[in-house]
Amino acid sequence: MKKAAGKIIGILCLVLTVLTLFAGCGSKGTVDITSKWKISEFTVNGTTTKMDDTPFFVRMLAVTKNPKFVCKDGVNCVLTSSGKAHPGTITQEGDTYVITFPDTSKKMYGRISGDKLMIINEGGTLELVFEAK
Repeated sequence: MKKAAGKIIGILCLVLTVLTLFAGCGSKGTVDITSKWKISEFTVNGTTTKMDDTPFFVRMLAVTKNPKFVCKDGVNCVLTSSGKAHPGTITQEGDTYVITFPDTSKKMYGRISGDKLMIINEGGTLELVFEAK
């Protein structure tokens, strides 16, 4: 049990370090890119962690450090994790949102399905799933 909790904490720390990109809230109402979002699961290099399945103490730690996403106007966004915010811009290509950041050449891609927003990094090694609040 300790080993599994340690692995989960390690994966969570890795995600939080890699994601130094997320900030969160938007507007209530219809589910679109400007909705309020909360992280529900993440996948790093094929290993998925669902926030509801993590031990209580890990979730409590994650409350202050977990990724957040905000896009109030449908164009400008901020991704924040571990207290570091990265502003970016969003363009839409069909039903896919392309998120670019001036501090990196890598892009992220988002898609909304139902009340979920899935964001994947350009290399496909990181996937974040948010639920509309």
